[in-house]
Amino acid sequence: MKTIFLFEWKKLARTPLSISILVFFIGLGAYSIYYGYSITKKQIQVIHDLENLHKEQVKTTIGYFNADTTTHKGKALYNKATQPGWIEHLIKPFATFYPNSFSSMAIGHRDVYPFYKEISTKDNSLHVFDADISNPEILIAGNFDLSFVIIYLIPLLMIVLCHNIISEEKELGTFILLKSQSNHFRKIIFYKLFFRTLIVLTLTYILNIVAAYISPTNTPISILNLLYWLLIVTCYLFFWFAICYLLISFQKNSIVTSLYMIGSWLLLSIILPSLFNFYIDISYPKRIKADMASEKRKIEESVWDLEPKVLLQKFYNHHPEYNTQNSNDTIKYSSKHFVAYYDALEKQLAPIAKVHKDRENERKKLMSKFSEFIPTLKMQKTLNQIGNTDFNSYIYFEESTLSFQKKWKKFIYDFIFKDENLQVSDYLTMPEYPENRSQIQYKGIVINAVEFILLALLIILLQTYVTYNSNKYLTIKQ
Repeated sequence: MKTIFLFEWKKLARTPLSISILVFFIGLGAYSIYYGYSITKKQIQVIHDLENLHKEQVKTTIGYFNADTTTHKGKALYNKATQPGWIEHLIKPFATFYPNSFSSMAIGHRDVYPFYKEISTKDNSLHVFDADISNPEILIAGNFDLSFVIIYLIPLLMIVLCHNIISEEKELGTFILLKSQSNHFRKIIFYKLFFRTLIVLTLTYILNIVAAYISPTNTPISILNLLYWLLIVTCYLFFWFAICYLLISFQKNSIVTSLYMIGSWLLLSIILPSLFNFYIDISYPKRIKADMASEKRKIEESVWDLEPKVLLQKFYNHHPEYNTQNSNDTIKYSSKHFVAYYDALEKQLAPIAKVHKDRENERKKLMSKFSEFIPTLKMQKTLNQIGNTDFNSYIYFEESTLSFQKKWKKFIYDFIFKDENLQVSDYLTMPEYPENRSQIQYKGIVINAVEFILLALLIILLQTYVTYNSNKYLTIKQ
């Protein structure tokens, strides 16, 4: 094996075309790292700007308590700062989805779903996460990040380097000589393919490690996550190694073998994902947003036409802890009136939102099931899990956002229905969105890695079966 590796290394070093191809792919990998870095860096900057904006708004509002109340302007500012009905006009809290160290390597759904959300007591179920994935290319890849290079371009590099392992020997006239001098020709071919795969794997490792350590998050990299990332990448490339090993054993010339390999790549990377996405669109067609908006507008108008007293009575029935029943309950355009209006609106919109959300969840479940049978999508899903950019991570963000919104509502409602004014201390202790992420399911990553290995071994066994039963032993017909 050492002799074969040394020979292959010298041949690679003396082949300008192979060197050029490797340099080209290194350039693509470097650009993908830069692309993911720039996208994630911009999102981090937006999050920091929102955090600074919130702090500045709190600081400015607290400053209103020192306003000169002897003047009309100063008195107005002081009243705004103390009245709970004004707080959402002065301060805008945000829920933010901060990326981890691997998000720039697998952008996933970060370009599809929002990574921040303004929190308000006026929000309803139809406001939350209404982004769609209607483009098969976005569904499959999303962006030209490092995961795209690993999943779609690195296999092409393997095809370019490995398609002529046997046929080049015949085309150069060295095949008969090589075979006559060795009783272990199959091992030689295996080692030649293995060496070229190691070159690709080494190149991939370098790109992955560099990308991980220059992450724009400026947080310590998780060595455990990096190891799991490299594990799944290794198993995925082993899967493609097995495919190449099978296809070159069909004893075809370079052109035919390369067509076989490219056909396999097209099938797994383009055709099957597009077909299953088409099937999902037919099985679970998306509801037209214009119809939803029209229905929502009608409900808003019907709820707004209700008298304040009726709205508040409905609110008290659902929230007896706020039941004060005082004379202010009949005042139109009061803070209590608006609270009751938005609560009643949410109650009527919730069933519509549930139907929409259930349908979307069914789509996502079906996508997840199909991805288990398509290696490229399984790989994308796994890398997105490590980068916290998969769909489940956004479900977790949505749930965290809704939980924080409930705390925010309670904070404001307590002041409104108790007819209390805010003090400086209240602004200093107001709820803040905690920075948290969904836990990475390492068990699922290991299972996917094992499945890639088993699938690769199955392909190798198939190659052995085909070779021995056809009694060809990787010989090429003269």
